[in-house]
Amino acid sequence: MDEPLYLKVENYLMGLIENMKPGDMLPTEAELEKRLGVSRTTIRYAIQILQNKGCISKQQGRGTFVTAQPYEEELSRLQGFAEDAAKKGLITRSVVIGCDVILPNEELKDALKINDKDKVLKLNRVRYINEEPVQISVSYLPVNEIQAMDWQNIDFSSASLYKSLEDSGVVLATGEEDLEVDIASSLDAILLNVDIGFPIFVTNRLVFNDKGVPIEKSVSRTRGDRHKAHIKLKR
Repeated sequence: MDEPLYLKVENYLMGLIENMKPGDMLPTEAELEKRLGVSRTTIRYAIQILQNKGCISKQQGRGTFVTAQPYEEELSRLQGFAEDAAKKGLITRSVVIGCDVILPNEELKDALKINDKDKVLKLNRVRYINEEPVQISVSYLPVNEIQAMDWQNIDFSSASLYKSLEDSGVVLATGEEDLEVDIASSLDAILLNVDIGFPIFVTNRLVFNDKGVPIEKSVSRTRGDRHKAHIKLKR
């Protein structure tokens, strides 16, 4: 049986991508039409498949570009974004949007087991991998449990939150996560450089110390084309 035309285009593009770097531009649809002798519709279908796989991205008015490989999260380990990414040889940095002390709402009081007057540190960051924004993370920490951490003088654009906690004597022991899928809001679109409605992978995490006391509640919103989850199963 002959190979479907769209698959011919897809395989040809994958061959090009293997020898290109993230950010490199692929040939235009017109160029591919001439090279491969197939219709523009077939080319667009193949491009859409590769875009859905996260291999390429289309930018209106600019062209089609090779993307970086998705960030694969190891769900069986309690570790921070930077720690996990560094083990994979990825270069990370953060832009701190806010680092403020707030009073808790009902959701935070329930999750962190605190009362109305207990203050909470809210740390809001955009996380980058290889200079590309991939995740918005917001961490909430009960101030009473992190008093030994000099957070006012820590540069969280480069410092690891979990390492800073451990350096201050906090023992991070266990955690739990809820995972769901959402679509990009207008704020997501601006901070992550995606379109409104783009797939977003949402992680809600709760971390406990060695005494079973909640230390962090966090919400992370990661670009759907930059996230993979790896879970080891045993029976």
